[in-house]
Amino acid sequence: ALNQIGACHGLFVHESSKTLFISDFYNDRVIRWRSDLNEGEIVAGTGVGGSSARQLQMPRGLFVDPCQNVY
Repeated sequence: ALNQIGACHGLFVHESSKTLFISDFYNDRVIRWRSDLNEGEIVAGTGVGGSSARQLQMPRGLFVDPCQNVY
């Protein structure tokens, strides 16, 4: 579930949108939590590790630019 984080290996707080981005290492995804909602949303990865364009493999750190693009 989106409220279960395997291991957090990176956090980023986007101050202008009051959004928290979480690098979910063991679930191979990046989750976005908005302060106005009570649930998360996958913004990168599929939840299954891999090397395709839509998959992540144990993401560690992250950076979010002013337009909320995730790196």
